[in-house]
Amino acid sequence: MLSEAEIQQFQQDGVLIVRNLLSPEQVAAIKTDWQRARQAISNQGQENHLSRVDRFVFGRLPATIQDLYKTEALVKIAQQLLREANIALYMTRLLIKDADWNGPVANHQDMPAFHGTMQKLSAFVPLQPHNPATGGLKVVKGSQRYGNLGVFGTIHLEAFPAMEIIEPSLDVGDVMFVDFLTWHYSEEATEPSERPLLQIAYQSAEDGAYYELEQPTLVAGEWKTEYFTRHGHGVTANAIAPGSAKEVQELTDRLAQVQQDLAGAIAAQTQAEREVQQLQAELNQALNTVQAMKSSKFWKLRGAWTKLKKTAGLGR
Repeated sequence: MLSEAEIQQFQQDGVLIVRNLLSPEQVAAIKTDWQRARQAISNQGQENHLSRVDRFVFGRLPATIQDLYKTEALVKIAQQLLREANIALYMTRLLIKDADWNGPVANHQDMPAFHGTMQKLSAFVPLQPHNPATGGLKVVKGSQRYGNLGVFGTIHLEAFPAMEIIEPSLDVGDVMFVDFLTWHYSEEATEPSERPLLQIAYQSAEDGAYYELEQPTLVAGEWKTEYFTRHGHGVTANAIAPGSAKEVQELTDRLAQVQQDLAGAIAAQTQAEREVQQLQAELNQALNTVQAMKSSKFWKLRGAWTKLKKTAGLGR
């Protein structure tokens, strides 16, 4: 159970790490079942129930991993952080970085990509050691206080006041709880490794939304809604989502302006190069003129006369 101070810290930071939350027996079972899952993912398409696209794994995982959302310690903390006794499962999904896919993931918040209410909480459960070298998560503390930004895309940190970024090292058995609005991202792994990370998303049982689940799944208490909807059900996406047309136009205008500025800069550079070439030519011509003057009879007579004046003292 969390203390009230830990709950308030989560509300402030949007992230909380609980060490050794899972039992040693669970940790041992997770490590074993991860190897089974890993083999099934490698053999996708060969009569097994798991498949993979980039870092996302689809299908039913081994029971020890698939059913981690039921773990009593996880559920109790989810209830505390959501401040809700009645909670449901929104989704579980496995995210992997390894030799087959090791790309960076841009800074983002999860909420705009999903549906239902914003009262959602992710529990990130590493199935192998998770740290900066394995391309671990970076979390922007306090970013959830900006609310739902409304667009699923790259969040540019330089556009906001400076915030603390943490990049924790997690062992199997540790769990990192993250508000669904909190920004996070990751870099490429810098050493050969696997980075399987299970994301469990909880929500209030007042919310009947669910994602990639066979059916609505109650975790604790009782349902407080009669309205259930699977992500995308009954909706045809527009070619450009509402609210995105303006963004596309703004980006198009910015691109046109950058292209115009670049053309102007290239023209200015070309003109400057021409001026430099002209000045160099004039300088060369002046140097040649001076050299010609120094080799002329007049210049030599002038030099002799100057020397004579100095000898006779006429220059004083």
